[in-house]
Amino acid sequence: MPEREQQHFEPELSSKLDPKAYLEQHLEPKREGIATPEGLSAPLAENVEYTDDPFNKLEVTRDGLSLEIVYGESATYKVMRAVESYLSFAQTKESEFAEWRQLYSLKLRNEKGQQLDLDFSANTNGVEKGKPTTVVFRAGVNRPTNATKSTGALRHTVTEDRIFIPGNLLSPGDILLLLHELGHAAVLNKYQENDERKLVQVYRYLAYVRTLNHKRLNGDEESDPDINEKIFGTLLQEERDAWAFAIKKFKPFIGSAKITREAVLALVHEKALQSYSNTFRTMLGPTLGEKIRLKIVSYINTLLNA
Repeated sequence: MPEREQQHFEPELSSKLDPKAYLEQHLEPKREGIATPEGLSAPLAENVEYTDDPFNKLEVTRDGLSLEIVYGESATYKVMRAVESYLSFAQTKESEFAEWRQLYSLKLRNEKGQQLDLDFSANTNGVEKGKPTTVVFRAGVNRPTNATKSTGALRHTVTEDRIFIPGNLLSPGDILLLLHELGHAAVLNKYQENDERKLVQVYRYLAYVRTLNHKRLNGDEESDPDINEKIFGTLLQEERDAWAFAIKKFKPFIGSAKITREAVLALVHEKALQSYSNTFRTMLGPTLGEKIRLKIVSYINTLLNA
């Protein structure tokens, strides 16, 4: 029997530092973000055709790493509803609907027999019974997902999580991105079970950062001179917790198929967290032009209660 990587969707939450202090300690240094390192962006197979039957299986192998994906057709109501939600978030063209598929399961196995086994075919969060999770991915994209800003997304609700991956899941980087979004879900579900006030706070802060609508904040937060640092510290901590979750699940596959520890850390710190840090830094210390733009956006969205 192959050795199976133990799956525990129990996030290891970061320290209880004050969010402002956390931000000061963990904000990435000022620098440009990088593209996904080659060892993670290179697909395990080239020019793969995704079929459009109700139930499909794809199996590929490269350099001792085996991947099996079971996926569905693009036209199901559940897939279309999930993709519509993502399109409104990511501003993707509607003409690209047909490229998306629903993921039912994913298995990744290395030469040592260690296996990552994610099952979304029933009411599971990937590995165990419970809250259902819908995962959709963009099968029509046969390019390495190495763009500096390529990113997945999670839509978290009380009854269901929806995860969107903008690549075709054939690269180790896409799989790591999927694990990262599952990490977000695990963190938020942990809050939902044990600390609903924290969950509501994270929702509120995310909504504020996306819209700059001051009505998203409560009265005490609006008058707090350090509120931006506290917001960004809270969100950075949640982001780092999700990446810690992903790295822990992906660790057995480092060393296979030219995947190096340095590449994984570069993806996390010099691409993903760097993008967050650069955005936070811009909003915390904007140039005059940025200040004017942010004030206009904030005024309009607060007026419209966006």
